[in-house]
Amino acid sequence: NAENVLLVEGEDDKIVLDKILPQMSERIRRALQNGSLIVDFIGGAGNLPYKLSFYRNLQCNYHVLLDNDDAGRRAGQEAEAQGLLSVRNTTYTICNGSPNAEIEDCYNKAAYADAVRTEFGVNLNVTEFRGNQKWSDRIANCFRSQGKQWGDLMEKRVKLCVANALSPDPSQSLNQHKRSSIDALVVALEALVS
Repeated sequence: NAENVLLVEGEDDKIVLDKILPQMSERIRRALQNGSLIVDFIGGAGNLPYKLSFYRNLQCNYHVLLDNDDAGRRAGQEAEAQGLLSVRNTTYTICNGSPNAEIEDCYNKAAYADAVRTEFGVNLNVTEFRGNQKWSDRIANCFRSQGKQWGDLMEKRVKLCVANALSPDPSQSLNQHKRSSIDALVVALEALVS
């Protein structure tokens, strides 16, 4: 019954945004509490047109947060070409200095590194985690360099571990130098629910 929807790519993105958005804006907190705004995930960028059509048929207003990677950009362009999405109702996770970025690139590594070490036995305080590759490529390099298998299922498990480890406090959870996309999302959502 929500009139406003924030669509994100994965379940882990929803977990994090359900935690931190209410802490970042009183208006968003009220909208989430009273059900006039929901966060839903599309299960991968390729499902975007289907979900947008679904919510358009329900006459919902929507905003979309996409990773700034090949899959996210392609999904956004396809949805725009189909008339389902506009520049105005789309936010990409753009991090300065990185040609590709995911929402995880906006997180403060210190907020989840212990959880990854505890659950998977992988240290993220290594050179393989540095650089300007997107987060999933850098974390895959960490896993492989420490003798761990990596694949789609492992990536999903690690992303859920990270999402659950993050604090609701955005000052702890978000990287102060890479959070501008999340801050821009808050401004867009405040306009959506006003």
